[in-house]
Amino acid sequence: MIEVDEHTEPAPPGADKSILRDAKRIWRRAAVRPTDRRVLLAELSDELTAADSDGLPASAVVGEEPAATLRSWSDERGLSGRALRLPLIVPVTLVGTAIGFAFLGTILYMGFTTNELRIEPTYVVVGLYAATGLLAYLLAVTCTFVMLHWADDPRSASTARWLAATLPAGAAVATAAGVGVARALGFTTEPRTFVAVIVVVCGVLAATTAAARYLATRPRAASELSTAAA
Repeated sequence: MIEVDEHTEPAPPGADKSILRDAKRIWRRAAVRPTDRRVLLAELSDELTAADSDGLPASAVVGEEPAATLRSWSDERGLSGRALRLPLIVPVTLVGTAIGFAFLGTILYMGFTTNELRIEPTYVVVGLYAATGLLAYLLAVTCTFVMLHWADDPRSASTARWLAATLPAGAAVATAAGVGVARALGFTTEPRTFVAVIVVVCGVLAATTAAARYLATRPRAASELSTAAA
């Protein structure tokens, strides 16, 4: 039998180790959850062992195109695109947002810590805020989509759509939370104020990203993917 840890399980006699390794890679890229991958690997191992016992080649189980066959196993059961992949998605979204706000952040820091920087008139300041916010928004959504698409994630497009829909609200909450923390700390220019505001803002944006990914990978979305694949 396959052990609980899929990275260390020994292949039973008759099970082709190379096929099991390829299956793990294919199902991981298909965003199959770890628990579901273990179930699929156990079934595949049993099938390969039974075929070997009957004197049949591995192709009797996985066909002439193993990659397509193994991917269809997860797609047809609605298991593809269910893994949240938050350790991969959240940092990318935050980095995209940070790049978009980098210029404005530099200006704000200089404005708070020195008296040498002034931006006038008011409409220029408003335009700067608006353009920076739009850039950060577009980069966050685009970077997330590109990363997931590169990883061959079947829910890359839906994740980007949900992120695009939820990010404005998340940004508003993050802004309000950041202002609240800064006010609580007296709007000082001390490092602890900047750190506290950044931590709170990043936390809210990370939660927004996690919510968007959950909505994209919920059972209903996965069943739609399974229907489309069929």
